[in-house]
Amino acid sequence: MATIEKASACVGYYLSGGIPIGWTTILGLTSTNVAGSTKKVIVACIGTIAYTAKDAPRYLLAQTAIVIVYLLITVDLWIIRVLAVKENKKRDHRKAELSEAYVVEKNHEFQDLTDRQNLEFRYSL
Repeated sequence: MATIEKASACVGYYLSGGIPIGWTTILGLTSTNVAGSTKKVIVACIGTIAYTAKDAPRYLLAQTAIVIVYLLITVDLWIIRVLAVKENKKRDHRKAELSEAYVVEKNHEFQDLTDRQNLEFRYSL
């Protein structure tokens, strides 16, 4: 820490407090917005960033990767929301078009359908 400017280190420290919110939101969205047990297991696989001894003590490569991942998380959250709203509207519109002709299949919730196959599924926002 001695080689880093104190002001920028302080700003970075305070900004890093809100970053886990985006990560936790992504984890929550992937568990609620994915249906089908096989698909859930695949989505749950998450990689980690390795800190190597050659980058010690500042670990600049790992810190840069973390910042890039956090920026991608922010973009990803926005894209997920836009796509979820669009898909929910499309499903609601399809249901409204059919009105009384629309029939919900009995016990569809026990068929282990994916979110794409189950037309009653709505994405959480």
